[in-house]
Amino acid sequence: MKRNQKISSLALAVLATAALGACSADDTTEAPEPAVTVAGPSEVVPTESEASASESETTPSATPTSESAAPIESVTPSSDAQLVAGTVEDAAIARELALAHVADAGGAGGVVIGQDLEDRDNRWDVDVLAGDQLYEVKVRTTGESTATDEQESADDDDRDAAAASVTVEQAIDAALAHTAGIIEEIKWEDDDRAGWKVDVVPTGQDDEVELRVDPSTAAVTVEG
Repeated sequence: MKRNQKISSLALAVLATAALGACSADDTTEAPEPAVTVAGPSEVVPTESEASASESETTPSATPTSESAAPIESVTPSSDAQLVAGTVEDAAIARELALAHVADAGGAGGVVIGQDLEDRDNRWDVDVLAGDQLYEVKVRTTGESTATDEQESADDDDRDAAAASVTVEQAIDAALAHTAGIIEEIKWEDDDRAGWKVDVVPTGQDDEVELRVDPSTAAVTVEG
């Protein structure tokens, strides 16, 4: 009987100890933190400064700071514009047309060695050396028409002109830089000294002036 009482007392002591331990564990356990709820876009309320900045960005100014510039109109040259006979542009077109004509006729590698303004209707006689052949081409620059007037074997003067350091184009530029005007003729001359002879009608005058252009330096002198 006493043994049973001891066992009962021991059992009660164990239970009491376990109960005290459980209470202590409950006291030290931290409570979980509350969940954070994130507000949706529609729930965010902007501050006064943010609202003011937003309004200034989206609201257009009542008075523009500057007027819009008027569109620039592109000017297209009239197709009816006529070339002035004897000008640098007119002479250059005559040379281009003559070279193209000779190339079509089988004369490869042509070189212009002279040109003469036949009249004041944009008509030129252009001399082109191609190989051992000299072509005289009649050119009307306004209508871009070309025709071979003569074709013959080249001579030494023709070859010297084609081999000159200063070309026909450069000789014309040098002559007009010296005396502004209309080009009447340019040709190779080998009388006393070889070189280009350029006839120019000065601007505002009727009589032509003969200029000599050095074939090596492009220096210009007045003849006569």
